[in-house]
Order: sequence, then C-alpha cells, then structure tokens
Amino acid sequence: MGVLIVAALAPPIGGTFADAVYANRWGTLSVPSLLSVRERERFRGQERTVPVVLRCVSAAVYDTALGLWSVWAEDDSPRRVLARVLFPTVPSEELLRARRAIVELEWTGTDTLWIAQRVRSLEPFLVLPYIPGLGERARILYFHVPLAWIAVFAYAIAALAALRYLRRRDLEAESRAVAAAALGTLFAVLATATGAIWARFNWGAFWNWDPRQTTIVVLLLIYLAYFVLRGSLPEGERRARLGSVYLLFAFVAVPVLVFILPRMMESLHPGGKGDVTIGPVLDPNPEALDTLKQVLFSGSLLAFTALFGWLWSLGVRVVRLTELVRWHMDRGNGVSGEAR
Repeated sequence: MGVLIVAALAPPIGGTFADAVYANRWGTLSVPSLLSVRERERFRGQERTVPVVLRCVSAAVYDTALGLWSVWAEDDSPRRVLARVLFPTVPSEELLRARRAIVELEWTGTDTLWIAQRVRSLEPFLVLPYIPGLGERARILYFHVPLAWIAVFAYAIAALAALRYLRRRDLEAESRAVAAAALGTLFAVLATATGAIWARFNWGAFWNWDPRQTTIVVLLLIYLAYFVLRGSLPEGERRARLGSVYLLFAFVAVPVLVFILPRMMESLHPGGKGDVTIGPVLDPNPEALDTLKQVLFSGSLLAFTALFGWLWSLGVRVVRLTELVRWHMDRGNGVSGEAR
C-alpha cells in the first residue's frame, strides 16, 4: 500500500500528443450543464495546457513570422507521433539533448502544432499516464474509484453472509456479515471524502449535492441504521436474524443508488444523464484509459482488495471476540445474581 501511495503521488504526469488533442476536444463537449456560466468557463480552461512526454528531434530554428523558436519533437507513444513545438525563448541544450522531457503544451487548434508553456521535467525516471479531463487530479483516481468499488463489494459480501446465516443459522456467517458491513461503510465514507476533495479542485466546492453525492449519503444512512438496529437489540438469535434480514433488504438499494439513479439524472460526475462520457475507467475509447493506465488502476484495485481482505479477517475475529467477552460477562453477572 505504501508503494501505491508513492507511485500515485510522487512521479510527474505526462501524456502524448493524442492525449492532448483528445483532452482539448473532450473539454469542448463534456462541460456539465449543472455548472454556472462562470464555472463552465473555468472547467473549459482546465485542459488548455497538457503535459506531454516528448523528445526533440531537430535543432531549434527561429521563426521570424511567428517570433517563436520552432522545434520538431516526437512523443513517447508507440507510434512516435511527430509535431512542431513553438517556444517563446530559445530551448535549452539540456532539453534538446534529453531522451525524454515533460513539456506543458498549449493547443493551437492544429494537431501538429503546439506552443510550449513550460518544461516540467527532464529525463523523468517514472511518468504517470495522463488521463484527459483530469490532469493532475487523476492521481486521486487510484484511491477514489477502488474505495467506492470495494465498498460495493463489501456490501455484497455482507448480504451473502447474511443469507448464509438465515439459511444455516451459522454464527460465523453472521460475524462475517457484521464485519463486511462495517468495512463497507468505512470504505464508502473514505470514497465520499476523496470524492469531495476531487470535487473541490474540479468543481470549486467540496459538496455540490450532485446526484452521486446525494445517493451515497442515502446509502450511508441505510447502513448506519443497520448498526443502530443491531445495537438496540439484545444479543442472541433474534438480533442476528433481524440484522441479517435488514442487510438483505439494504443491499437491494445498493445497485439502485450506485449504478441506476445517478445515471438517470444530470450530474457533475461522469456518467450522468446526457453526459457524452462514462468516465475514464469505463470509457471504451482507448485514448481515455490505455493499457498502461489500466494496469496501474488494476494494481490499485488489487491492493485495496487485499487490504479489505486483511481487514475483514481481523474484523470477523474482533466481532467474535467481542461477543464472546460479552457472553462471559453476562454469564458472570447471572451467576452472581443467583448467588445473591
């Protein structure tokens, strides 16, 4: 997990000329209709400059007509796309000799002509892939999306364990259901928190009462009510039975609140009604999330899944130990009462 955090936060982000073109064209199509006019202009301006990993393949030549220095460069894609990059000042020798450099480019409206704004990095050891529409904000993708997915996964496990208890009266299954529901709620809270951080930098506010934000609050209230219900009942088969039944009904709301309702309403979040994209993770466009990005995202998802599995095993033991301690305490109190 520590390696994941370092890999997600430390390296610079860089893309290709195709990423930059897609980001600029995507930005003109995907401005959410829920934003105000001022917010829309801010949203459109977020992708005017894109960091591109490139290598200069020609000497710098001064263009007297444009008053800029011109260099031919190729990007780091397998196709090695060639484009002309204009610099306001003469490029340094280090940049011209570098095998890889990350340069922030502004689109001119022509796919093969770019204006360099600044050089971000020379000879980067590791570069995170650029995701059009997110830029630097893409770093939180490796945390926010896995947290949300694991929350749904945990709620599904809780429902299956609850069903097993109702069918077999297996106390171990009931403990697994409780632990999974608790972890699902924890991961849902963390997904909401990371989503709020992303919303602050992308939409200008931590909370916008977007349909996705609203439905996750409703989902959290449903599962928090489960713990209130369980805590209000005395220990025993009745509490386990009612809690398991509640978990089954609660899980019915999960696909509705997570996958259905947010896609039926206009939303700031990708995938809402009328949105031309469904988000960089599920977008079938290969330029939205290519193979390398999928590998990084899959690694993040596996890491969080492993973390959930470890926490779940601990949680089951904690639940069983807590119930065992309470049983011994109740038994001791009963013996003391009889002795008196």
